[in-house]
Amino acid sequence: MVKNRFSDRTKLILLFVASVIFYFIISDFNKSMFTLPDELRYFEAARALVHGKGLEYNGIICPYQKILYSVFISPAFLADNVLVQIKLVALINSLMVASTVFPVYLLCKEEELEKNKTYFMCLFTVLFPETVATMTFMSENLYYPLWIWIVYLVFRGIKKEKTSVTEAVILGIFGYLLYFCKEVGGIAAPAYFLLILCMFIKKKADRSKLLNAVISLITFVICYLLVKHLIFPGTQNTYQEQIDAYELLADAKGLAYAIYAGLYTMTYIFLSLYVFPVFLPVKRKTHEMAFLIYLIFCITAIAASVVYAVTLNEELFSPSPRLYLRYLSPLTIPVMSSFLASFDSDEKSKEFKWKQFIPLGIYVVLLTVFPVLNERGLTDSSNLEIFRIGKRVLDNALFFVLIKTIYLAFMTGGVILFIKKRNRFLKYFLAAVFVCNLLSYGCKIIENRSMYAIPAEEAQSMREADECLDALEGKKLLIIGGYYDHSSELAMTYHDSPDVDFYNCSKLNDEITLYVHGATRKADLSDYSYFMIDRSVINDNEAILDKYCADTIWESDLFVIRKLIKE
Repeated sequence: MVKNRFSDRTKLILLFVASVIFYFIISDFNKSMFTLPDELRYFEAARALVHGKGLEYNGIICPYQKILYSVFISPAFLADNVLVQIKLVALINSLMVASTVFPVYLLCKEEELEKNKTYFMCLFTVLFPETVATMTFMSENLYYPLWIWIVYLVFRGIKKEKTSVTEAVILGIFGYLLYFCKEVGGIAAPAYFLLILCMFIKKKADRSKLLNAVISLITFVICYLLVKHLIFPGTQNTYQEQIDAYELLADAKGLAYAIYAGLYTMTYIFLSLYVFPVFLPVKRKTHEMAFLIYLIFCITAIAASVVYAVTLNEELFSPSPRLYLRYLSPLTIPVMSSFLASFDSDEKSKEFKWKQFIPLGIYVVLLTVFPVLNERGLTDSSNLEIFRIGKRVLDNALFFVLIKTIYLAFMTGGVILFIKKRNRFLKYFLAAVFVCNLLSYGCKIIENRSMYAIPAEEAQSMREADECLDALEGKKLLIIGGYYDHSSELAMTYHDSPDVDFYNCSKLNDEITLYVHGATRKADLSDYSYFMIDRSVINDNEAILDKYCADTIWESDLFVIRKLIKE
């Protein structure tokens, strides 16, 4: 009776429920947007979809296509109360992230992991530092589980002698959904095709497996074309309007920095993967090695795209460029499970040649030579958040020496244990990983609270402002002073009236020229009956506003609602 009551399936469901509750508890607080303009796009897209405006944000069609996360959170915006909407987004985030345990469990079963290691992987997934995304309004909440479903399907496609056409189509659809969530996810389906093609050339995969890989790729392309040209025509990628990196790569200094940034990024990516699962010479079966190659290829491709599209635009010549590990951190899960599966298959082998450790040695040299991550470099790197503890407690020079010493001691001790006492190595390694993850998790919770949390009075005040705008007859205009100050974050989070146009301006003039989503246009004041204005705008433009505005209808420390004088 007890065994049936607590079967693996029951334990998995209980873990899922407990995870949802835990994530919701840490995510349910008064907050405003912080990561702009990313979160603004997701919020505004969800609201526009609910209000039947498609992708029209404040009167302008936004060509940004990656709105799958917005679709998933859009039911929250059916609620009238903005405070309730934010709670519901936190709940949806918690459900999505907690659901990751299901594909992780299925992947572990396919990899034939022992029960204890399967339980470890499920718990490791739940307490993986990147899951603190539930506290935010970021698409990582959906990106995280989608990646794990894809790698599960990929592993099945690699391992099974015969895979069904249905699974191939599903993999292609999931590959597109990942891309529709975040551009860098577009590598998943093409990478699978390239892997199977290489295996076919080397006679390690048959024609049926290659055909299914082709079907997956074709499905991905069809989904892309349908959405791109029929459902959301005219959409573009996130970085399409940024400078052309070709110009930088054509320059010797730019090319040298791109190489440096690539090596630096990969070095710390491997650190975030806990080093040993990638570099230790465990004996892997053919399908296990192919799976690891797939994972490393995807990681490298994502890192290269980040360096090209982001680093060369935003971090040029920085000695410690921002890593953006959130784009690839979900792949930490299958890298770890693959390592545990290979460790099982190689448990009795004790014969090693020192040349097998050369890649690890080269990696240790790079890790020792490269600068330690700075505060900006740690941004978006949740499972390296533990670095912040040392950087804030110790001065830079002492921290540099200490962290390099820890690197060398960890690598040396790990290799010695791996060679001489492998079972003990695995226990110590997994315990160290788990402790580091818990510390990083705690640090990231504190970090997110400091960035997103707002006083309850401010949240209630913004709710009252939204209710006031709803009650007023006529068209309304909301003006903020800039995207990155606190009042702007509040306004963009808490305004939910569909008939309110939303503008950003740093300075008004007699014609009231305003800006919205990067576009510039003049506001025709005859179209509006009321202003809701950021006080910082009033302070800089009081004389001009007195010319256009009459009575004050509502006010707080940050905003004022005034009636517009009709000429």
